Amino acid sequence: MDQTIASAPKPRWKFFLGLGCLGLIAFVAILFTFVFTVTRPVVDGADAFMGALRDGRYEQAYALAAPSLQQELGDAGKFAGGIGAYRPREWSWSQRSIRNGVGRVEGITTYADGRRGTVLIRLDKVGDQWRVTAFQLN
Repeated sequence: MDQTIASAPKPRWKFFLGLGCLGLIAFVAILFTFVFTVTRPVVDGADAFMGALRDGRYEQAYALAAPSLQQELGDAGKFAGGIGAYRPREWSWSQRSIRNGVGRVEGITTYADGRRGTVLIRLDKVGDQWRVTAFQLN
């Protein structure tokens, strides 16, 4: 007597679980790409400001400030005098956002003398350029 043993159907839930995981990974990748693309101009503005401070180009850093912050700072000479020991050597951003036309980047910095601290920069869009409206170096 020949008996044919029917094979049990493969569980489909594993396939759908795998498909769901791949979909979730793709969604997260697209979301991160979107966020980083949208906030890139704000990060570029903050990097330009920090780079000018790092290189001692205080006139350039002052020029990257919004008129309201320039008024607060006085002039580039006074601004340079206020930076002192807070001149950055390197930095990295851990948070970035744009809400209601206000950009914000936050991260850590290493100062020229080797101390580590935090940095927060707020930027507003002035014309077609993101300009620094406030910064905090701790």
